[in-house]
Amino acid sequence: GNGVGRTGAPPEAGLPEAILPADKAVALAMGRVAATVEDAGARLAPAILARYAFELAAAFSDFYEHTPPLYRETDKALRRFRIRLVEAFRQTFYNTLLLLGIPPLEAI
Repeated sequence: GNGVGRTGAPPEAGLPEAILPADKAVALAMGRVAATVEDAGARLAPAILARYAFELAAAFSDFYEHTPPLYRETDKALRRFRIRLVEAFRQTFYNTLLLLGIPPLEAI
């Protein structure tokens, strides 16, 4: 394909225009999960997965520090995007911890 959807718009057209580098960093980090798990398994090296968990947590920490609180976001599309991003991070980080044998906290 040519990277253009049925509407003629590029795939990125569904993203809000105002996403920040911190938003992108979390999304890109989550995009590396499958390759990282495969690499760690192939090499029998859980340290690769532990390093990835740290990088994912650091990207989310940066996101948390550099984006406005969700309840203050006035752009509805951006708020929906960030809610989905946080939900995806939570699941990805949870699964990564489970793979490392670390029981994730359900609530504090």
